[in-house]
Amino acid sequence: MKYFITLLLISNLAFAVNKDLLTITNEVETDVMKLGVILDDRHDIKSFYIKSFNKGKLVKQAPYSSDISGHGAVVYKKSGRDVVRLVSNVLSNHNGGFITVKYLYNAITMKTRSKTVDLQRLGDDWQVVKDGKVLKKLHFQSNKKAIIGVIGVKDIQMY
Repeated sequence: MKYFITLLLISNLAFAVNKDLLTITNEVETDVMKLGVILDDRHDIKSFYIKSFNKGKLVKQAPYSSDISGHGAVVYKKSGRDVVRLVSNVLSNHNGGFITVKYLYNAITMKTRSKTVDLQRLGDDWQVVKDGKVLKKLHFQSNKKAIIGVIGVKDIQMY
């Protein structure tokens, strides 16, 4: 029985598939991040992940729960502040749903802004869509103030 359970656990891990969804860049850092999902043997979402690359070399991979309701999942933090969070109260691991990308617009006033994207399932594949257009890249534009420098994210360009 013990061997059967071990075999089941190993076979379940063998079916896990990583699917990169979005490439994320910004104006300040040269690092590139990739947001993706880990899929189970039914191609349902088990969890999210962020991979960080420096000069093309993987330097970090952080897993995130697929439950991003409430406060959400912080995917980028700087100087102790949540800069980018993913939040959804209507996300299904089987069908997808809307995800709100909340970002810190002004760290001085703590003002945030957000954009909503749709995580869609197409058979066994997944994609991120905004206004009917499939997205592959998010580029964060810096909100800069004279003398102070970068105080947040001005906008997110979506391609």
